[in-house]
Amino acid sequence: MFNKKLNLFKNDKVTRYYKNVKTKSLKKRIVITFFIISILLIFFKDNLFMPIKINDNAMYPTIKKGQYYIVNKIKLGLKKPFVYFKNNKYLIKYHSLKRGDIVCLLHPSIKINNSFINFIIYPIEIMTLGIFNLRNEKFQFKRILATSRDKISIKDKKIYINDKLFIPDWKIYYKDKRILPSSLSPRDNMQEIIIPYNKVFVISDNWDYASDSRFYDLVDVGRIVGIKSIKYLKK
Repeated sequence: MFNKKLNLFKNDKVTRYYKNVKTKSLKKRIVITFFIISILLIFFKDNLFMPIKINDNAMYPTIKKGQYYIVNKIKLGLKKPFVYFKNNKYLIKYHSLKRGDIVCLLHPSIKINNSFINFIIYPIEIMTLGIFNLRNEKFQFKRILATSRDKISIKDKKIYINDKLFIPDWKIYYKDKRILPSSLSPRDNMQEIIIPYNKVFVISDNWDYASDSRFYDLVDVGRIVGIKSIKYLKK
């Protein structure tokens, strides 16, 4: 009787059965591990930090072309899942935007996807470990110059905020001595506007040679994804 039981355990069918069980268990663990790592990577990118390469000198010398920076997302708050670039996208908000903040924002030319499309894109990003930019995102750094309820105007290159002359505390590296009339460009002359709720006025450090709120209007706070953090690679 004992020998029959022993032979049963040595049977090829039994051996193959337990081998298949172990293989399936291993595959299951691999899939689960892959899924968890993907979720963590997407969460990290969406809520904590994001790398960005600088492609222009609009913020030079504060931010230089060709350098790579880390965008600090968690400083603004904890974002809702599947919600991108909306004014109410945060579950918990940590930081209120203020004048002088250097922020990373979604370029105004990029159309914002609705939540349903983001819900479809999210699992695809998970399967690709978040490497592919399926949301067609293009980001840029700008400096906040005016926030909600501020008044701002530009007269012959001089910027006035709340009826006071604004003097920048950063170096303007590229300058153009010409003064353009408002009929030609809003660069040097702009009528007074009052910043509405959930909007900000952003500007480039080298404002004579860059595009910002003077040209593409005010920016929704929902388009701001984070605060400038550290430089991590130099070209």
